[in-house]
Amino acid sequence: MSMNAITQPMTNTYNLIPLSDSLLFIRWNNTPTSKEALQFVTDLRAYLDTADTTVYTLADLSGGFIMDMGAIARLSSLSQHRNHGGGVTFGGDYRADMYVGLYERMAHPVDRHLWHPTLTEAMTDLERRFPGITENVDISQIREDAST
Repeated sequence: MSMNAITQPMTNTYNLIPLSDSLLFIRWNNTPTSKEALQFVTDLRAYLDTADTTVYTLADLSGGFIMDMGAIARLSSLSQHRNHGGGVTFGGDYRADMYVGLYERMAHPVDRHLWHPTLTEAMTDLERRFPGITENVDISQIREDAST
């Protein structure tokens, strides 16, 4: 999948924004309903299915996050997808950290210690875990996307 192909979900609850061929920015605009959370999992699976390379994720939880346990379980199953490389999250509050922790317990071991309070900490950890992944990523664009 080309990094210029931005997945347009059927809802305003989230956006999937490719930052490069191998890095996908997920912006949550609000906390999803159960139906929206399941649609997100479907959209992410479709993105991974069509990817030409391993995909890593950077998710902004400051606007919302999945709280539906069924959707979290389905999302964790994507950690086994052949094109899933791992990822990190940032933002939100203690509840975001708690729900990310539930995901971590069900997911592949590559997805551990995912939540960070700030974008800078998330980017630093992403680069530490997956060297070169943040190369040529304009952090000011992520900040702009995260604040809109």
